[in-house]
Amino acid sequence: MQYFTSQMWRDTNSQEPDRKKNEMIRLAASKKWEKNFVAYYEQLEQIRPRLSVEAYEFFAKITNPRLHGDTLLSFSVGDGINISPPDLFTFEKHHRETSVTMRVLCHHEDEIYILNYKQIGRTVFDFPTTEPLFHADEYPIADWGYDELTVVDDEYLRHEILFSSGAIIAIDFKEFSYSTENIELT
Repeated sequence: MQYFTSQMWRDTNSQEPDRKKNEMIRLAASKKWEKNFVAYYEQLEQIRPRLSVEAYEFFAKITNPRLHGDTLLSFSVGDGINISPPDLFTFEKHHRETSVTMRVLCHHEDEIYILNYKQIGRTVFDFPTTEPLFHADEYPIADWGYDELTVVDDEYLRHEILFSSGAIIAIDFKEFSYSTENIELT
C-alpha cells in the first residue's frame, strides 16, 4: 500500500497512553491521510484511460470509503473458477487463463459485490500476517479497511486491499469488472 498504509491507519486510531502525545499522533496521521487522499485520487485520474467507465466508477466512488467495514466472503484464484460442470467438456487445458474473483458482503448486509480480475500477473494473500493491525492472530481476516488501485507497469494495474486484521490482498491484473447481488432482508 502506497497511500493508505497500515501505519497511518494505526496512528489514526492511536491508543498512546499519554493524552497529549496521542493527540499529536492522531493529528499528524489525519494530516498525512488528507494529503495522501488527494495524491491518490490525482494518480487514479491518470489511470482512468486504462479502465472501463464502470471500473473507474468502482475504484473512484465505491471502494474508498464505501467498502470500508465490509466482509470478504471469498477469494478465489484459479484457471477455471467460473467453469461449471457442463462446460468442463469444452474446457481446453492448453488455453487456461488464471483469474481472481472476490465476493464482498456490504457492511449493511444488503448487497454482495462480485469483483472479477482477468489476465493476472501476480496475486498475494498475506494472511495471517506477520504484521497484525487491530486483531490478534486468532481473529479472522476481519473488516475491509482501505484499498488502492495503482500502476505496476505499462501492462498491469494493482488492486491492493488492507483489512483490519492487517491481512493484505494484492492483485496485479489487466482486466477488471464487477457486479452486485442484492440480498433481500427478511
